[in-house]
Amino acid sequence: MEGYIVKVKSCCDDDIEYGTGIVIGENLVITPSHVLSGDKHYLFCNDKDIEATCIKENECGFSLIQTQEKLSEIASIFTDDDVLDCETEWSIHGF
Repeated sequence: MEGYIVKVKSCCDDDIEYGTGIVIGENLVITPSHVLSGDKHYLFCNDKDIEATCIKENECGFSLIQTQEKLSEIASIFTDDDVLDCETEWSIHGF
């Protein structure tokens, strides 16, 4: 799962806020809405800022952001191997 987590950067004038997002498609990331506090958004991946646009927000506090670049072409975050099955045990770490 760690390979699907990306850094999200949101800029408003000289103020920059950072957060994280989870890649859910070749050019889609879901992130908490409060991370997108600025008017310009970027994903930081492989030492590169990738411009992103908020395309949807919901009442639960999550936002869907989209990039023009396919993330699979610049990051090794996708696999053809099944990594989970019915026997996989889940655990949660963090807060």
